[in-house]
Amino acid sequence: MKIVGNNFSENSDKGCEDGVAHGSGIPEAEPTYLLKKPIGIFQIVFSRTTLAIIFMALQLLLLFAVWRWLGEHLGWFLGGSLLFSLVFAIFILNTHKNPAFKISWIVLVFILPLFGVMLYLFSSFNWGYQALNRRLTRIEKKTAEHFPANDELYKSLDRPESRHIHNICRYVKDYAGHPVYVDTRVEYFPLGEAMFESLLRRLEAAQKFIFLEFFIIAESYMWGRILEVLKRKAAEGVEVRVLYDGTVAVSLLPYNYPKRLRQLGISAKMFAPLQPFLSTHYNNRDHRKIVVIDGEIGYTGGVNIADEYINRYAKQGHWKDTAVLLEGAAVRSLTVMFLQMWNIDEAVCEDFTPYLVEVAGSAVTSANSQIVQGAAADSTDSLKDSADSVVSAGSIAKPTVQLPGTTAQAGTTAQGYVLPFAENPLSDERIGETVYLDMINNARDYIYIMSPYLVINNEMTVALLMAAKRGVDVRLSLPSIPDHKWVYAMAHAQYPELIRGGVRIYEYTPGFVHGKMLISDDRLAIVGTINLDYRSLYHHFECAVYLYDVPIIPEIRADFEHVFARSQLYTEEIIRRDGWGRRLIGRLLMIFAPLV
Repeated sequence: MKIVGNNFSENSDKGCEDGVAHGSGIPEAEPTYLLKKPIGIFQIVFSRTTLAIIFMALQLLLLFAVWRWLGEHLGWFLGGSLLFSLVFAIFILNTHKNPAFKISWIVLVFILPLFGVMLYLFSSFNWGYQALNRRLTRIEKKTAEHFPANDELYKSLDRPESRHIHNICRYVKDYAGHPVYVDTRVEYFPLGEAMFESLLRRLEAAQKFIFLEFFIIAESYMWGRILEVLKRKAAEGVEVRVLYDGTVAVSLLPYNYPKRLRQLGISAKMFAPLQPFLSTHYNNRDHRKIVVIDGEIGYTGGVNIADEYINRYAKQGHWKDTAVLLEGAAVRSLTVMFLQMWNIDEAVCEDFTPYLVEVAGSAVTSANSQIVQGAAADSTDSLKDSADSVVSAGSIAKPTVQLPGTTAQAGTTAQGYVLPFAENPLSDERIGETVYLDMINNARDYIYIMSPYLVINNEMTVALLMAAKRGVDVRLSLPSIPDHKWVYAMAHAQYPELIRGGVRIYEYTPGFVHGKMLISDDRLAIVGTINLDYRSLYHHFECAVYLYDVPIIPEIRADFEHVFARSQLYTEEIIRRDGWGRRLIGRLLMIFAPLV
């Protein structure tokens, strides 16, 4: 079976010299750079973002100073701190927060009684958080009509062999608004290089609009190649919008970078740029990666826009990432997700209708879909093999549609059910965590999970252990070269319990695993931006695609097997070799992991 763009050769593990998959056939173009030189330490220290961080730190110090003042002048109050902490702990226990968050806050309140209480109240009633939540809720309600009902699809899933699929899809629709689709071709990229190659080709074919939303954009070869295309497309009259997270302005791009992009005819924004006012909503970052082209082509996955994601720069050894391309009806959801986030700081929400492609019957009207290039053509055999292998005894009849202007031989037959969904950290519903838990709890033969981080709560731990104990082959794929050592220490602190319970943990020997995906029983998969940690499951804006009986699922499993073959299987004996310092730090940090 051939996987699109899979370069698991020795050269691939060392990195790709030209920044894209070898033999890609992409015409080499001069990248566009807007910065004369990388941002230096001087620019970082005296940047607007750094000043905002300093002002927020001063406000935090002011809160601490008030606590110290009260301690000096109200000795009787601090003298009763134990009683005070106990009373407030009872209050926290009776809130509707996740138990892990309750424990973290209670420990903090007992360590720093008044200061911990002040932080808790500030985070719970912060005006910035509340204002952001109100704006997004208003936009979601106003634009909910743009999601199709697709009631017939839910009926087709409501049968014994797919009842739990129906139930989780219905849950996502009822509580997050995102429907399930058919009429969508899905293409899988096991490396950032392959996704980059495909993206450049699709951008060149754009005729109406291009939307890009990323957590990280860095001035790099990868961004320079993309920007060169965006600049030309904007000059041709194609509408181009770029949205990236505000933390990029800390060290990667200057604060005025959106203005520089606008001078090229590209609309650009930062999500929640840091301001000189202390607010907990800065903890809710836009971690999503979305590309939409003409409302007909969509991308999502773990790949950001910087050279390490395409192995042009070996930051943590070989960078293993994943992504998917959607072509057809399900792209509508990615389009709406982007526009909702784009309008979050607008006084008036725009009309989404001009950007939504109508689906007539089972055919998607698509100009871009007629362009079947490179990676898609090369994957003909794998897609045909995948479609055959997914069909098994007792499986339900999968909807099939031929995209216009394409042929089955080109690997473009759309099969199965596709559900793009978003995670909103301001909502009370934990959509991403619930979907992950549902897949783990319903796995029968195996479930494989890939994530760069492992910082999970008791519910997720119990689900993994119970799956392993009932005979399911549970495997986790994690990096061996971490990007944050303190997060790595927290992951290792959780290894012993999981390994003793039968969970198999593999660390990718060549370098860093950044893909975020799950696969189960050769029929279900999730590919997206959601890490297996508190930040993704509780604090970040995220997105992913839930896949059922689509032809690429065997490809995803084959990719997992490739990764396992190049990974070290961890045992309790190996874990015991960790130094006492890492073990201690990991256990201490886990206490406060839910809060950060």
